[in-house]
Amino acid sequence: AAYAARRADYSAALSCVEQALIQSPERLDALYAKAFYLFNLDMYTQAAKICEDILNKKFPDAAALKLLGKCRAKLQDAAGAIAAFSMVPESDADRKKTQVICADILFSKQAYLEAAKIYESEGYRERLLEAAKALAHSGESEKSLNCCQNCRSLMKNRAYGRLQIWLLAKRTKQRGIF
Repeated sequence: AAYAARRADYSAALSCVEQALIQSPERLDALYAKAFYLFNLDMYTQAAKICEDILNKKFPDAAALKLLGKCRAKLQDAAGAIAAFSMVPESDADRKKTQVICADILFSKQAYLEAAKIYESEGYRERLLEAAKALAHSGESEKSLNCCQNCRSLMKNRAYGRLQIWLLAKRTKQRGIF
């Protein structure tokens, strides 16, 4: 199976793993491999089901949670993807990446403020700036300004400075000061 997978022949790898599962149907590593190969064959629903089965037997399983999140994202189940990624243990090496994926999903669903909070907590300054811009352009200038002010390290960024000046001008105009 590993040889076939290295050659990106996921159909052959899946056949090998299915043969192994006939001998030992409860092997979690083989079940995960099957889910992984199904995912790579664009069979997201089946892969997600296997990940759920793994998680029913062993929770939390970081690899299964991450793959489940990816499957749900591919299936356009944003809430399910975020739920799976959010359960990845903090001790996992990919935890930060999974949180940023959650923020990206939120951003794509126009939940800019929620995305900005995650970008800020994970230190993704450029994406935080994009969330602030999106908030500003969606008419949420106060939230955008607050978002910008929460990340002082952006002060040196010229794009941030221009955005903050634009927001302040917009807020001043809305309040009828000028």
